[in-house]
Order: sequence, then C-alpha cells, then structure tokens
Amino acid sequence: MDSGETAQCAISLDLSDVDPEVKSALTALQQKALQRTAENIGSLAMGYEMNGFPSLALGCYLTAEQIQSASPDWSYYQALLYAARGNVSSAIQSISRSLEMDPEYAPGWLWLGHWHLEIDDAGSAVSAFQRAQFLGMEQPSRIGLGKAYLMLNEPQKTIEILTHQSTPQTDPTVSSLFSRAYRALGNSELAARFALDRATTGFLSWNDPRSAKKQVFTYSISARLTNLRSRLKIPLGPTVLTEIEDLYSKYPSHQGVLTTAIEAYRLAGNEQRRLELLRSGVNTHPNFALLHQLLAEHYIASNSRADAKKHLERSIELDTKAAWAHAQLGLLYFDVGSLDSALNAFSNAIESDPTLPHPYYYAGMVRFRLGDLRGASESLRKAIQVDPQFAVGYLDLAKALMQLAEYPQALAILDEAEQLGADLTEIEILRNEIKRRQATE
Repeated sequence: MDSGETAQCAISLDLSDVDPEVKSALTALQQKALQRTAENIGSLAMGYEMNGFPSLALGCYLTAEQIQSASPDWSYYQALLYAARGNVSSAIQSISRSLEMDPEYAPGWLWLGHWHLEIDDAGSAVSAFQRAQFLGMEQPSRIGLGKAYLMLNEPQKTIEILTHQSTPQTDPTVSSLFSRAYRALGNSELAARFALDRATTGFLSWNDPRSAKKQVFTYSISARLTNLRSRLKIPLGPTVLTEIEDLYSKYPSHQGVLTTAIEAYRLAGNEQRRLELLRSGVNTHPNFALLHQLLAEHYIASNSRADAKKHLERSIELDTKAAWAHAQLGLLYFDVGSLDSALNAFSNAIESDPTLPHPYYYAGMVRFRLGDLRGASESLRKAIQVDPQFAVGYLDLAKALMQLAEYPQALAILDEAEQLGADLTEIEILRNEIKRRQATE
C-alpha cells in the first residue's frame, strides 16, 4: 500500500442525507461488509466510488488489499482512484503491484504507460506500451507509443508507429499526433492537413473488464448519467439505450436524463424517438433554451423553416447570448432574401460570441450579395483571423479581393488556402482568373 494512506474502511457511514435509492443500496453493501471479507469490502468500495464517495472508496480498497494481498484487483482499483485525484506517483506504485501479480493484464500496462507520460518518463512509457501491444492491445498501444516517441523527440518514429493498417488515421487523437510529428519535422503542409480534423488529445478508453465490473454499483442519477455520458460514442454499446430508457421511465422530467437520452438517440440514428423526446421535453420544460435549439436543429435539417424560426426565436428569448441560434436565424433570413434581417442576426451572433468564425463568414456573404465588397472582405478576413484553419473563408476572401482588383493579396490568400488543403481545382480556377484579370489591366 502507499505509505501515505491508512487502510480504514468506513462501514458505518451515516447515509441519512443520501438519495433513497442510493441509501438503500449502500446500506445493503455496508451490511455485507461487516463480514470483513475482501470481496465484500471491495464491493462496498465500488459502491462508494460509483456514487460520489471516492475518498471512502480508497480506504475500503486499501482494506481489501490488506485482507487479500495476493489479489491484483484491489491495488488496480486504488491506482485508478489515485490517478483521478491527481496522485500519479501513487497510481504508478499501486498498478505496479497489481501487474506484478497479474502481468498478463494488458489494460494495466496501458494505464502505466500513460501515467509515465504524465510524469515525463517517456522511456518507461515505451516499455509499458510495448508490453500492452505484445498482449494484444494493438491500437491503443500504438497511440501511446506515438505520444512517447514525440516526448523523446523522435517524431519520425511516431509517424512510423502510427502508419499502420490497424490504426485509423481519421481518429482525432491519431490526427493530432501526426500533425505534431510533421510539425516537429518541419513539414508544415502535412501538419496543417492533419490539423484540419479538429483533432484533440482524445479521451483515454479501451476495453478494461476490471473497470467495467464497477458499473453495476452505480445507483445515483448523477452517477448513472456520468457513466452513460462517458459511453455516448459511435457505435453505441449494446445496453446504452436500454439503460437510458430505464432511467427515463423513472425520471421523465429530469433535464439531465432527457438531454442524455436525446443525444443517445441522435448517435443511434433514431430521429423519430429523438423527436418524440424533444417535443415531450419542450412541453415539460418550455423555458429550457437548449431543447428549443435542438428542435430548431431538427426542423432546419427537415427544411421546416417556419417551425425552425419559431424555436430559434424562442431560444433567443430565453438566452439572448445564444450565438448559434442567432446565426441560424440569420441563415433562414438569408435563404429567403431578407438580407438586412440576416445581417442583423449575424451581427447579434458575433456580439454573443466573437470567437466563432462562421457568423463573420455569413456576414461577409451578405455584404457580398449587397455589393459591399470592402465590407465583405473585412468580414471574411475577420473569420480567418478568428480561425486560421477556416479554409472556405480564404477562398471567398480571395474572390472578394479579386473583385476589388487587389490581385497580389488575392493570390497570397489562395496560397494559404492551398496550404490548408482547400479544394485544389477551385483554387486553380480562381488563380487563373485572377492572373487573367491582372494581365488585362
């Protein structure tokens, strides 16, 4: 055990302030834990952890390990809790004990590798990821190795390890690593192309049966929602929708349950059930702006302009800073030729959130339509200043500058668009037209 922790499991915790459903379940676990077996103490630890009592859970995991020191489970669960609390060094100590007892458990090596990266020990991380790879965790191991080799200033190895048929290059984490590796090698063009995927560092996830074992101990609404939301990804797990419907049947008015269900059915591609939930939700929560935005989104997709406009306007009434709603309302006006109303809506979107590129771009398109080329170019330039990766903004800015006969600037903007991976055919057509006009003056 970690020398800074005390193996003490609170079996007689007062649960008077806990939700009735959680209280009943935890009380039953406490009663079983009075027998002081490692399994019962460990089950209570899982109940505490999954329902918002992580410190109490740690004490029980430590106690379970003290009772059953030959089991790899209890130190494994400790490690995950230590890491969640930011104590990476203790997490490494605990999972190392677990792996000594069960060196064939591949998910443990993956966690060990990532935690070594957090303390800048890339060499140890490489060893851990290679072990996980040998044990069959191919894709997550390669991603971990890619991160480790970047930390070791070996970007070429990162590219080599990720250029593999089992590692999808469309994965946002992989795209991010490719972009960073090519940037480190000085290849700005390829770095920019991979950066276009809006890559993030990604969420660490892989098949981990030990962690999955804890899910049955989730009793509170908030804990169950946290668990369900962590599983909202494509493809949805086989039990996600069943679990959500069970929760919704018990708490149909709970906003968190409702929005989680709506998102789950979006990912499942079941628009009919999603629409049922949205309409029911708006009736129950008429002042919940997000539901009006989601309904507007549905009606925009189905080309029901009047319904979309109604819900966008209601959403703005409830949240005047809803930039997305302002922008979408502007597009509706733009589509029917109400250009002044469209420009006003886009201006409201910009005022609500000046960090979004699209409202500037849309405002540029309106000004272009109105014949205000100077105003259009200013709006489009602002769009790419806000988001330097916004490729379509460069193309339309080049068009506006061409109309203003500012040919050198237009050509320079096209060069930037090409670096970002914009459509090469469109770039070449526009470049030839600019050069043709330039030659005739």
